[in-house]
Order: sequence, then C-alpha cells, then structure tokens
Amino acid sequence: MYRVVVLMSVYNGSRYLREQIDSVLSQTVSDILIYIHDDGSVDGSLEILREYASRYDNIKIHSDVHLGYPQCFFYLLKEAPEASYYAFSDQDDVWLPEKLERALEKLRNREAPALYGCPQQLADEDLQPGRINQSKARYSLGDALFTGNYIAGCTMVMNAAMRDLFLRNPVPQVAYHDEYMYILATLFGDVIYDGHPYILYRQHSANTIGAGSGGITRYIHRLRHMPEIRGRRNQNRLQYVHTILGNYDELLPEREQNLLQDVLRMSESYHSRWRLFRRLKFDCSDITETCYKKLALLFFW
Repeated sequence: MYRVVVLMSVYNGSRYLREQIDSVLSQTVSDILIYIHDDGSVDGSLEILREYASRYDNIKIHSDVHLGYPQCFFYLLKEAPEASYYAFSDQDDVWLPEKLERALEKLRNREAPALYGCPQQLADEDLQPGRINQSKARYSLGDALFTGNYIAGCTMVMNAAMRDLFLRNPVPQVAYHDEYMYILATLFGDVIYDGHPYILYRQHSANTIGAGSGGITRYIHRLRHMPEIRGRRNQNRLQYVHTILGNYDELLPEREQNLLQDVLRMSESYHSRWRLFRRLKFDCSDITETCYKKLALLFFW
C-alpha cells in the first residue's frame, strides 16, 4: 500500500506540466504514487505523461474517458488504490519540497476523517512570487455553506478515513470538488489549516479556476456581477445540501439534519431563514462580522 496517492487531473496542460510533476517527484516524503487522469488533451499533454510513466514506476495514467470538471477529481479519488493519505494536484503549479511532509505531520494519528490545507503563494507565469492567498481558517457549518471554501483543492491532503467518507457517494453531482470535500469535513470530521504556504499557485491566461485579482478590483467585480454570483452560489449550495441529505442522512445528528432542511426551504420560507439566523453558527473574529453574516443570512443569501 502506498503512503500517499497524489491525484492529478490534466487537460491541455503541456506548457507547465513537467514542472508540476517534477515538484511532486521531489517531495521529501517517500512512497508516493502519482495517479493522473488526462481528460482528453490535444496539446501533447498525454505524450508528456506517457514519457514520465515510462521513466517512473510510481506514475500511473488514465486517459480513456472525458469527464470534465469536477468529475475528473472525483473519478481519481474513487479509482485510486488504497493509501494512507490522498492529495489533490493541479497541472500547472509547483509544490515546495516539504508540502506533503508538512501535511502528513498535521494529519498523523487522526482516526476521524481529516482534511488539511494551506495558503497559496501566488506566482506569475514565470513563478515570480506575488501575494499570499491567505484566508482565515473557518470551521463552522455556516461558513462552509454560505461564505465559501477556505481551502483550495490544490492544497488539500486527506487521510484514508476522509476518502472512505467520500466513497459513500463517489459520483456527487456538485459544482466544485474542493468545496464539497470541505463541507463533508466540516460536518463529519476535522479541518486543519496550516498558515504557511507550500505551493506556488501559478496565475496565467489559461487557468480554469484562478485566485483572481486582489484588493478593490476584486470587490468591484463582485458588486457588478452580484446577482449572477448570488444565483450561482445558491444553486451550488442546494446541490451540496441535497447530496449530503441523500447520502449521509444517517450520519447526521438531528440538529444538523434540521438545519440542512431549513437551507433547502430558505428561499420559500421566512421561518426557515429565522431558524437559521438563530441556530446556524459562524466562525467570526468580531461582533461586526457576526452581525453582517447573520443579517445577510436573514435578508440576502
């Protein structure tokens, strides 16, 4: 059994693919399998992967079906061989050598499902570092459902118990693989956030999902597109809740079951919003932030 299986999805990533694979091969942790799904690349990515697989016994490739995002990552997690730990990987970043070692230190001796993540060191196409995409660690159900995922998928490492939890429903029809795993870990396990970045998160024109602009530019964009963003987030949230209630209901305490049912009804029932306002917890740094989130839950979300 491998110690760590790295799950990498590739689609037309030939430009930066070698650097990403090399950085995984250079990890200070031994006994790693790099388990790769090519999702129908037409730019030479598959030829690069086959070259690496011919040179390294610990690189395995699947390329027989086009799945799209995020099913490509769910497929990898479902089909991967048994291991002690699993890590998601993008195709165009660079991992610092100690990335996996640090994650395994944090996950060691945890029997419950556990999900680890860290900030991203943003970098340009030539890996010149920019700002650190640091987030406040949030561990409440309210934050997981309403204010977003605080751990990017490319930094996620999980233990075998977390993967077993996922396997109860290995083909979820949801929008994002990392947001879904984060919600599962918040409900049924542990979320571990390391404040130090161990990944150079490359920003370039071909990013499928990037960090976006920082500062005021980001907020201006959000204001301009608020109705669209709000509608999409509401739809995603309902997908997550439906999936969890349909596959994990017997694991949920009655209180959480009721809260999730109220999330489903909140667009139609002010009483559901009021119950969520009173009972749903947010992990906030001060009373102002708490009030903002509670009022948004009551009137806007």
